[in-house]
Amino acid sequence: VGGAHELKVTDKGGRAGTVTLNLAERVLTLDPVEARVGTSVNVVGSGFPAANTAIGSVSTPTVSIKYTYGTTTATVATLTPDGSGNISGSFQVPLNASIPSTNTVKAAFIYMPTGGSISTNTTEVTHKVPSPSLAVSPIEGPVGTVVTINGAGFRTYSTVSTLKIGGIDVRPVPIPATDSEGGFSVTVLVPQSSEVGSVSVTATVASTTATSTYVVTPP
Repeated sequence: VGGAHELKVTDKGGRAGTVTLNLAERVLTLDPVEARVGTSVNVVGSGFPAANTAIGSVSTPTVSIKYTYGTTTATVATLTPDGSGNISGSFQVPLNASIPSTNTVKAAFIYMPTGGSISTNTTEVTHKVPSPSLAVSPIEGPVGTVVTINGAGFRTYSTVSTLKIGGIDVRPVPIPATDSEGGFSVTVLVPQSSEVGSVSVTATVASTTATSTYVVTPP
């Protein structure tokens, strides 16, 4: 682990000399720390075993980036440290991660300590999947107004199970579905039976719901 360690050298006569080695703490950072499923996240780390086979190391342990969501852990990247013990790369947020959710990203490497058994060392950080969102344009108008509803951050390639303005289903035919990035865009009419005032706009995809508002103005 990082921090101060004592290096001690003892000769055959029992004479000893010591020195303190300060090892770098292992650090792992994500960019961004919040991203939608299926999107790319950059990962950077330092303080890992350095690639120094040229000066005596038998091998350099690779670092596995593991993403844990719910009870599932997926290896999303495998990185090799450089000569300074730094790692860098990217991974894709698993498509099956819950929306929204707070998940764990671990950098793990396996090593064999002298005289010991195989061990695994991990460094852990948190990553979040945000809630889906809806955007309505324009944001107000009388009944019969043509509005565009854009959804983002839903489960990919999934049918829009509900799309309502003021509780009234406005899904067009054919029923829309999300794309490879979990988004959709539809153009609909504000229902004639809508009451004047602020009404909710809701969309549900794969049991995940996002909400926005629309203001129905007098004719």
